[in-house]
Amino acid sequence: MVNINLTLMYRMIQQTSPFSIKLHRIKQYETPYGTSLKCMKIMFSMLVVYMGFPLACVWGTMLFPLYLIHWFITILWWHYFVTCQFKKCIYSSTASSVTLLVCIQYFFESYRSVAYMWMPLLWWSCFAMYLSIWYTKSYVNTNLILP
Repeated sequence: MVNINLTLMYRMIQQTSPFSIKLHRIKQYETPYGTSLKCMKIMFSMLVVYMGFPLACVWGTMLFPLYLIHWFITILWWHYFVTCQFKKCIYSSTASSVTLLVCIQYFFESYRSVAYMWMPLLWWSCFAMYLSIWYTKSYVNTNLILP
């Protein structure tokens, strides 16, 4: 529940609707190989629910601020993605991956079983980086993207 509340709060901070991700601008573009916008929304919803499991292991550690930063950046990536700001998507997905790598490295030193719980989040960050790079290389240098 904490992660769902944080997600809604972060969306409100970004001055966007907390309950819907409007994909009307991004639907104008061809999607990369192996992706579907509908599947992405479903996977992200599952990720929001799943995040409660690794989050339960963070309480009482110094990693909680890193988790807050990571999750804010992940939510910010969606904002940049649906508004077609693909260069900012690259920066945010890279920052998200780096914060997760720091978390995973910390847990591998102490609690190996907990470190594996963070892997789906790292996979999502890498997937977001793939999408960001693909859209940047495909559309940023053309006049197809509206400001």
